[in-house]
Amino acid sequence: MNRFYEKLAPFYDWLERQGGKRIAGIDVEKAWQDVVSRLALKPGLRLLEVSPGSGVYQSYLRAALGMEAEFASLDLSLGMLRQCRKHHASLRVELIQGNAQHLPFADESFDGLFHMGGVNLFNEPDRAIAEFVRVVRKGGIVSWGDEQMSAHYRQQHPHRAKFLQRMNPGFLKTPPAIPTTLEKVTTHEVAGGLAYLVVGIKK
Repeated sequence: MNRFYEKLAPFYDWLERQGGKRIAGIDVEKAWQDVVSRLALKPGLRLLEVSPGSGVYQSYLRAALGMEAEFASLDLSLGMLRQCRKHHASLRVELIQGNAQHLPFADESFDGLFHMGGVNLFNEPDRAIAEFVRVVRKGGIVSWGDEQMSAHYRQQHPHRAKFLQRMNPGFLKTPPAIPTTLEKVTTHEVAGGLAYLVVGIKK
């Protein structure tokens, strides 16, 4: 999958926008903004974004954090990190190559962590979620999500739903379990019913 995304990286941003609009039928810009608004980020928080892809969420995350906050993005793909740098150099995001299942940070290094759109592809998604929790301080925000098609979307768009499920079996995957180390957990239906977002607080 890493080799696949290395090849896809130069076109990923365009595919995200066009695919969301023409294939899924959603306004992706509004969907991205909606996801970030649900994180309850505050200015000054030290944030780690895991698997940013080409950085489609970075401008919204930086706006919520403020320009002085520490903000890092980690991805396994160097190609994707290059796209982040190309498109969002002015946002002052520290870019790090690394594996989400083995985060190269000490315990409680961040005030919050955000991941959207990759956990379905991880070899060990539960291990990755445990790592997400480990590197966030107590009382910090831990959030992740990925594709998941809601029953409402299937009812509203039956033909489109069947096509999307054939194209991407990730829509049918069961999300990872929510760790008991989190509290005040909320699960949101986002992207017009084509994704979920979990937001919790580390105990």
